[in-house]
Amino acid sequence: MLQGERELDDERQGLVRQQFELYASELPWENPYGDAPDNLTVERARAFLRENANEQSFYAAMLSQANSQFASVQLNRDYPVVLGTLYFFTIIGLVSRLLSDLSYIWFDPRISFERLS
Repeated sequence: MLQGERELDDERQGLVRQQFELYASELPWENPYGDAPDNLTVERARAFLRENANEQSFYAAMLSQANSQFASVQLNRDYPVVLGTLYFFTIIGLVSRLLSDLSYIWFDPRISFERLS
């Protein structure tokens, strides 16, 4: 089983299975912990776990829903778009600063850039 870019060892896979088995067997029927529950949320979670007690179908449903909602990232395709957008807005920023500097002279004749040198 892969987690990101590394493989999970047998010990971690066993721990994951034990945790899922605990939650799949205990939570549909009662809360094994002593916290005061939000009854509506608890009932919804229990119903969900009863319907999705099979580990493979649960994860497959999560993955298919995530894949349908989010497009995969294509870095080779996205870099030129990002850099082109950055370049475009940089040029717009530079031109607007130049125009604002030149408009100072037009709006206020007391300002002269020749006096500064």
